Amino acid sequence: MNNKDFCKKLKISEPTLYNWRRTKPYLYDILIQYKENNEVFIVKENIESLDEFAELKKYFNKLNEIEKEYYISEIKTRVLKKELE
Repeated sequence: MNNKDFCKKLKISEPTLYNWRRTKPYLYDILIQYKENNEVFIVKENIESLDEFAELKKYFNKLNEIEKEYYISEIKTRVLKKELE
């Protein structure tokens, strides 16, 4: 999740987050640690079950690096198309 999306979830502006980095470094560090620790959880909660996630991971790990890159790009493209509609 990028900072823009993270700020949307927090219902704050990006400049606010960056101001906190300067003026409230302790708060900023807590938020960034939370963001980094929960990124994996956020992805997993969108998948119906952990079994499904494990299955996807198993097959994904069997791909070579170029194939992984290709499928990640394809998924990103599909998501972007949906967001544009």
